Amino acid sequence: MPRTPAKFQWDAEKRQYRYESGRAVPSSRVEGWIDKATLNAETRLGNLTQNLVDGKTDIFDWKLAMKDEIKNGHRAMAIVANGGKDQMTPAAWGRVGAIVKEQYKFLDNFARQLENEDLAITQALVARAKLYGAALYPSYISGVRAREKAGGATEERSVLTPSDGWCDLCVSEAARDWVSMGDLIPIGDRTCLIRCRCSYESR
Repeated sequence: MPRTPAKFQWDAEKRQYRYESGRAVPSSRVEGWIDKATLNAETRLGNLTQNLVDGKTDIFDWKLAMKDEIKNGHRAMAIVANGGKDQMTPAAWGRVGAIVKEQYKFLDNFARQLENEDLAITQALVARAKLYGAALYPSYISGVRAREKAGGATEERSVLTPSDGWCDLCVSEAARDWVSMGDLIPIGDRTCLIRCRCSYESR
């Protein structure tokens, strides 16, 4: 999970990270940490599921290990989004708790399908398991959006990432430019779902 290096400090007034020199850390740098953490989580979840496919663990222990990864991942996303563990409010912990609860529900259904033999334990499960890791980026972005709203921001806009593969909704949401806070379709709920890598700007 991502750790904020000691040389970075949180500026609560501006709601952004700063280097020791006082210069603001670009949001793209922070999002780079999140991308790396997301990919690492996907790898760990894939490895856990590969162990299940290979017969090295059973469904019960696999589900417990998956839940630990999911919980730790989303908690880390919330902590980074809010400027560190000391900046986490009861509302922020409540939001991440709701996200984890929803992910647990999906995982319980996944495990139930395996237990009932509605799904075969094959290599295809690894790709499905990795989606729980991919969900970390939208979780982080959701935390940033909530933080900005709580901090007094009243407007937001959707920003396309400098990469190919945007879905039509991402393009149309970005074209709306500045809108009232909360009016945009949430990142993660668009056509590209949890693979979306767009971001928000707020003011």
